[in-house]
Amino acid sequence: MIDEYEKKLENQSLTIHKAASFVVSRGLETPISFFLELHKPLLSLMHTTSLILTPLATPIFGANKILALNSILEDKKKVEMLICEIEKQSKEKNNPK
Repeated sequence: MIDEYEKKLENQSLTIHKAASFVVSRGLETPISFFLELHKPLLSLMHTTSLILTPLATPIFGANKILALNSILEDKKKVEMLICEIEKQSKEKNNPK
């Protein structure tokens, strides 16, 4: 039971890291962070909309990406983790050691 929970947390961390890497690699950290911060109160609506659009978006983007988006949007803590990860990776990109 604990192993499954730890595995799920690790998978979520990896998903958030990949999403942040995708955003930062394209130079979209500012608009995406702004969008997520601005729409935090509407996260439940965004999550519901993403669930409704899943059958339409899955053939275009792939099931794994859509499921990852849905899992991030289902919890405000995960969205906050994504914002923090984007900021962290952006700082690392702009200030290489």
